[in-house]
Amino acid sequence: MKNREFKTKNNKAMSFVIGAIVVVIFIWRALSYIGFIDEDKINDSVKKSVTQDVKNDKDRKVSDFKNNKTKKKDTSKNQENKSNKEQEKTTKQIDDGDFNYEKVFIKRVVDGDTVIVEVDGRETRVRISGVDTPESVGDFKENPQYYGVEASNYTKKMINKKWVYLEYDEKKYDKYDRILAYIWTDVPNSEFKNFFNAQLISNGYAKWYNDKDNKKYARYFRELQSEAKRNKLGLWKNK
Repeated sequence: MKNREFKTKNNKAMSFVIGAIVVVIFIWRALSYIGFIDEDKINDSVKKSVTQDVKNDKDRKVSDFKNNKTKKKDTSKNQENKSNKEQEKTTKQIDDGDFNYEKVFIKRVVDGDTVIVEVDGRETRVRISGVDTPESVGDFKENPQYYGVEASNYTKKMINKKWVYLEYDEKKYDKYDRILAYIWTDVPNSEFKNFFNAQLISNGYAKWYNDKDNKKYARYFRELQSEAKRNKLGLWKNK
């Protein structure tokens, strides 16, 4: 009995809704017929609104694309500027009071005591200061001096195609316009760690060269040479 009454109420409600829709449609048509409502204008207005929304959405996407492209370009430019600044920093000459040096890249080893480095995009010849290795190139290529080839190979093994630090003393250039510099494989320090000049002398690949202008490490080099001679290392084997 209750279910029947519920169905009856639902049917009445549905009939009321349908009737209301019919009345609305009838009124709409009537008003349109007598000119109060212009359906074509309404449709045109709706079309224009939809078209404008589509256009706005398209413009927004184009704008977003351009902005993203600009951001990527700016980011790439910033990264390039940062890289250039870092490169400038690595080749900047530093003078902290105890050491006057700059970081450079070894492009090529000429012989035991001469190398070609790159400074600010230019290749420059460097004569390793305070040391003298036996000759093995130029006029001595066919008949190298004793232990000259070994010294050259040692220098190639240790520093060729690597970043190093050039430390400058009082005199920076010799009469051949070569840079005079001590070479460190890491930042110069008072404990003489990673001091390539010292390694050449202490292992018997080079003699100490008494340069009257650059004497910062003269005493140290002389002591290293005496020790290498006592131990008959390298070029001191037969002496």
